[in-house]
Amino acid sequence: MAEEKYTVTKFPPQRISNSHKTKKWREDCVRFAENMSVLGSSSVRKSKRKIKLNYELYGGKIDMRDVENILNPEGIDYGIPTKPIQHYPVMNAKVNILLGEEWNTQFEDRAVITNPTSISELEQEKIEAVKSRIQEEIAMGVMDQQQLQAAMQQFQMEFNYEYQDIREKNVNDLLNHYKKEYNFESMYNDGFEDALVAGMEVYYNYIECGEPMVERVNLKELSFWGSTSNRIEDYPYVVRERYLSASDIIDMWGDKMSASDYRKFDQITRGEIEGNGTIYTRDDYYHFRYGDDPGFVDKDGFFSFEDNVSPNEIPFDISGSIRVLEVFWKSMCEIRAIHYFDENGEEQVKFRTADYILDENAGETEKKYWKNEAWHGVMIGAGKDAIFVDVGPCQVQHNRMGNPSRCHFGFVGNIYNNNDYEAMTMVDMMKPLSYKYDVVMHKLDELIARNKGKLVIMDGARVPAGWSEEKWAYFLNLGIVAVDSFKEGAIGQAKGKLAGGVANTPFIADAELSGSIQAMVEQLMFIDNSMKDLLGITPQRMGNVQNRETVGGVERAVIQSSNITRRMEMRHNDLKRREEECFLEYAKIAMRGKNKKFQFIMADNTVRNVTIDGVAFAEPDYGIVVENGYDTQALSQKVDMIAQANAQNGLMSTASYLILQQTVSLSEKIRLIRREEMEMRQQQQEAQQAQQQAEQQKLQLELQLKQAELELLRENNIRDNETKLLIEQLKAQANADIKSMEQAVTDDGSDKREEQSNDMEKFRQQMELERRKLDTQLTISREANRSKEKIAAMRPRTSITKK
Repeated sequence: MAEEKYTVTKFPPQRISNSHKTKKWREDCVRFAENMSVLGSSSVRKSKRKIKLNYELYGGKIDMRDVENILNPEGIDYGIPTKPIQHYPVMNAKVNILLGEEWNTQFEDRAVITNPTSISELEQEKIEAVKSRIQEEIAMGVMDQQQLQAAMQQFQMEFNYEYQDIREKNVNDLLNHYKKEYNFESMYNDGFEDALVAGMEVYYNYIECGEPMVERVNLKELSFWGSTSNRIEDYPYVVRERYLSASDIIDMWGDKMSASDYRKFDQITRGEIEGNGTIYTRDDYYHFRYGDDPGFVDKDGFFSFEDNVSPNEIPFDISGSIRVLEVFWKSMCEIRAIHYFDENGEEQVKFRTADYILDENAGETEKKYWKNEAWHGVMIGAGKDAIFVDVGPCQVQHNRMGNPSRCHFGFVGNIYNNNDYEAMTMVDMMKPLSYKYDVVMHKLDELIARNKGKLVIMDGARVPAGWSEEKWAYFLNLGIVAVDSFKEGAIGQAKGKLAGGVANTPFIADAELSGSIQAMVEQLMFIDNSMKDLLGITPQRMGNVQNRETVGGVERAVIQSSNITRRMEMRHNDLKRREEECFLEYAKIAMRGKNKKFQFIMADNTVRNVTIDGVAFAEPDYGIVVENGYDTQALSQKVDMIAQANAQNGLMSTASYLILQQTVSLSEKIRLIRREEMEMRQQQQEAQQAQQQAEQQKLQLELQLKQAELELLRENNIRDNETKLLIEQLKAQANADIKSMEQAVTDDGSDKREEQSNDMEKFRQQMELERRKLDTQLTISREANRSKEKIAAMRPRTSITKK
């Protein structure tokens, strides 16, 4: 048969040299993986058909065959409808509440260097920085021993919490740049939706046009086998089947296609492909992906094909897009562990490829190993005319310096299962109840349609003669039931007898179904509450809080409900960490040998230009350190409350508070609050010092004023004493002069006495005038001193302004 030429039933050997990995060997590896992707996949994942049914149910579409399989597995007639019924997505609210919480959960991550060589370099940089800081502090010579010790403790805190060398700073800036550019938050939220609906989430990393790229994988496109691990990175075989337009294929692999490949590609795009001995056109092709057409899938999910045509022979889907099969597998290659001695005489090991030439003169010895090597191949189209491009080792191997055999293909994902059992999702848990809810709602609609209330019985034998049904109905609408008791019967035993003589038939028939409707409504409420109990999502967590509930009770109910779903979200956060580590590996390869320039948006919306050296960036290995999501979220809320209180109390500026509200990183928030507190503490110390200085100045001024007052009082006392002494001296002198004149008058005789008396009178008047002048001067002096004392007492105190 034609298909035997290209069907491979055994996987080609992998532990062979590169020279034996020919073009045919590579195509056979892709062919075998193609067959395996159709026939089977990992036993721990959900089948593609089940994933499809879950997504349709979550999206509002119901599959009646699945309803029959779940609600009536024995095939007994329980009144379950067979025709399509209306679906009511009551379970979506339970899923969406978890998606909303995931979006609001704070994911705090930070890239650090992990390989030993770079860690040693980092430690040496820290030692040099400490030495430099100590030398600076000692050279300044302004600190005592206690101050120097406090400064070094602060420096040690900076090392423990904030220190990063230039490579760590660059990688964190680069990671934050790509997280915003590619909108990682939205991608992770969509992936968590895959986890809740399909029990699995997968991301694919690759390099396109020299840039690291990442995308969420459609789970219906993915097949993998060879392990029962719950991590996609551990699987040795991964196949991704997609249907792309011709332009997309040219964009991705056009530079790797030969002239013959382009001729085949033109035939595929025109629909001129020969498959299974028959010329098909595009309209003749059909394809389905594990249940796209229910007619090809039986109850257990197996396939039934027509005309001996299988899906791997058809290069199109129903819309005309071209089939592209990407195959990833782990091959093997030979490496050599080269042992040598460094300049210090210590034995070292380096790994080299098989073509390495040993330098025996340098004392090198070798030991050969076989290690895993990630391979990748692309098949465009299907059947014997398929095009194979880009078949070879993967560009990024994800090796570690300590383990060169470690590798994977760029797929990072989780399967949310237990041990080696098939994953069970939250949609799977709610699916039977959701189907029951739809069936009960369908029956409730039927009951409501049959609910006619109280019906009036129209007895034609008792309708008045000559009345039509319309006339009788008219009076009925007026509230009058018209009957003719004397109307004779026309047929049967009542013939010739009065209608009133026949046993009276009741006028009212009870067609009220309110009791059955209420029972159906109670069933719906029971089903909805059962869903919440099954998932552990309490009404309080959904926002349904009764007025009789206490704040502590509501908070406890929410916490207990969160603990039920916490394990799944923790696994989702671990997947985020692994994805970002993988993305950094692709960024290292993409930036190798060149510099990367970009604008980085800071927390305060300022833009900073960043230039990263690709060589220095690609040297070390990086790991992602992640904080606990729930604890980080609770701490973030407390930090916001503290920041708001500080802003209201004037302990934080308005600009800093607004910057904090725009900051996503919790560490940045804490660092901002700590910086504000340090600045506030410094301002308080400065204000305290200024207040002490002002108090000292005030005390010194008061002492000076007191001293001036004492000096003024002393001067006044001295002046008063001198004035009194002068007055007494003048009085004494005046008395002496008077006595002298009187003696002189006595001695001169009576003829001159009258003249001398006149002179004495003039002298007395003059002395009285001098005395009055002295008294006036003394009074003026005393008044001046009193004015000075009043002015000194009225002088205002020095005011102290607090900063």
